[in-house]
Amino acid sequence: MKKILFIVILSLLCWNVQGQELFPTRGEDGKWGFVDKFGATVIPFKYDWAWDFAERLAPVALNGKWGYIDQTEAIVIPFKYDAAYIFSEGLAPVELNSKWGYIDKTGVTVIPFKYDYAAHFSEGLALAKLNG
Repeated sequence: MKKILFIVILSLLCWNVQGQELFPTRGEDGKWGFVDKFGATVIPFKYDWAWDFAERLAPVALNGKWGYIDQTEAIVIPFKYDAAYIFSEGLAPVELNSKWGYIDKTGVTVIPFKYDYAAHFSEGLALAKLNG
């Protein structure tokens, strides 16, 4: 019985960390971090910029490059992009060397970096600008 109770409590704690809603917030020093709905700091204010979490990942900038973190602040996709937006329908638009493309949640390029601009997907479509 104690073992089952322990497993249930552990599962709830893990769900709480992964399931809580976090909000990007700019601190007094100009750095970005994430707070919960009560205003408590969950991810420290150390990023140059931050977007919302979407599909369990948030794009954040550090030292001029963008990458993606999860709600435990683990780096899921390394900081190597010039710009990045939120994930939508499993893909995120990112900029590298002045061209936009799309990556999946593991950082694999799914749509090549050839666009002048790219927006997030909605209902299977995304706005992208090619050659001008």
